[in-house]
Amino acid sequence: MPRKQLKGKGWFVPTKSKYVYVCGTVNGKYYRKSTNQLPTKAYIKWIEKNHQKKLEELCGLSHSKGSKTSLRDFGMEVLEMTAHKRGKSHQQDMLRKLELHILPHFKHFYIEDIKSIDIERWQQKLLEELSTSTVKKCRHLLGLILHKATGADIIAKNPMDYAEGFSVSYKKRKPYTDEEVSLMLRFSKGWMRAFLYIAFTSGLRTGEIIGLKWDDIDLENKVIFLKRSISKGNIKESSRTKNHNRVIDIPDITVEALKAYKHHRPHREWVFVSKHGTFFGETKTIVKYHFKPLLEKLGIEYRTLYVTRHTYASLLANSDISKTFVKESLGHSAKSTVLEEHYITHDRSKWQKQAVQVNNVFTALLDGTKR
Repeated sequence: MPRKQLKGKGWFVPTKSKYVYVCGTVNGKYYRKSTNQLPTKAYIKWIEKNHQKKLEELCGLSHSKGSKTSLRDFGMEVLEMTAHKRGKSHQQDMLRKLELHILPHFKHFYIEDIKSIDIERWQQKLLEELSTSTVKKCRHLLGLILHKATGADIIAKNPMDYAEGFSVSYKKRKPYTDEEVSLMLRFSKGWMRAFLYIAFTSGLRTGEIIGLKWDDIDLENKVIFLKRSISKGNIKESSRTKNHNRVIDIPDITVEALKAYKHHRPHREWVFVSKHGTFFGETKTIVKYHFKPLLEKLGIEYRTLYVTRHTYASLLANSDISKTFVKESLGHSAKSTVLEEHYITHDRSKWQKQAVQVNNVFTALLDGTKR
């Protein structure tokens, strides 16, 4: 059965095409042109207002004398055109940054009016309110929009290239001490105990831990085949900056903790399940109702759950474990994806000595002995 044709004022999607077309009259002649864009909600909303301008652009008349380009409209179009490079949550984050941190400052500007000094004033104002890393992301987004505007001959040069930059400062995370880790592993109970064993002895991100399924864990070979992460309720695959597809060695103490946990729990698909019987969509609930109460009971100063990952890296760094091993375990390597069969039959020997050392580090930690 043919698909129902989508249609609006000045635009439509033909039944035999997946792309949005614009149509109308330019200089007394009727045209219909493909935008090569999919009919997403955001793009349709944009094309409803800008179909004539888009048609003129496709006809080679996009910059008639006196016309100027809206930063909002062009910015939305750029984000829509580049959305395939980002995950859903990242795309939503980019849209929020555009709406909250860029457009309010430049609401009286057309793209052609933005100068490097305007960018410097804008970022200086943001730095008074936001972290340097957040402002850097906003600057990158504005730079992307202006870069696309340069490529489309809307502006002759990108003013971002002439705006002064700034250094990003990161707050140093204070890791948990050996004694604190030992206390948490000894006195935690149930699924929280298994969670903390994985967190402290594998270096997994918290989103990666809540994204684990029992099929991902090979207790016989003492490895986790990491395949996904969960963020804000969304299951995420690997990205350009975060490798969620890698193989992790786990020490004997973690294997034993997981065996005990699995034995006392009915079989479920996900390793960690909320009270609703589903995977945890985020870690806020874990922190508020389980992690913080445990720390209060043990008299340990609260640091974020994510600091367990930093603690793992610190423990291994202080124990002369190979930096490359730690880097790959943390998922910082861009090419650490390994097939399960290949890993078990061929590649395990690559890190076997390091894995034994890591096992000794955590065994000694829990025993309370000095390395």
